[in-house]
Amino acid sequence: MDTKPDSIDVKQLHSSAPHKTLAQDRFYSSERCQGARRMLQELVDNPVYDTKSSRDTDSLNFCERHLDYLSRYPNMELVDYMSNLKLMTRKRTAYKG
Repeated sequence: MDTKPDSIDVKQLHSSAPHKTLAQDRFYSSERCQGARRMLQELVDNPVYDTKSSRDTDSLNFCERHLDYLSRYPNMELVDYMSNLKLMTRKRTAYKG
């Protein structure tokens, strides 16, 4: 599978994700999921954000973990979620003032 966001095979992601409900099935086959996947991959690819998991045993990568969360909360505002995620994952730099 190619790692470029535009070439993500959503069906493959859908089949490997640990979802259970019909709402989650709908999410994984939606354009919202594809857009969220692209935005999450942009964070992973951007060195300004720390997207490495501290959970070494976690079988889900950063994108899959957050897509799973979004699939469980379909009324979550994607723009707000991504904004908060950027704030939480942004690497801190020492103040040089």
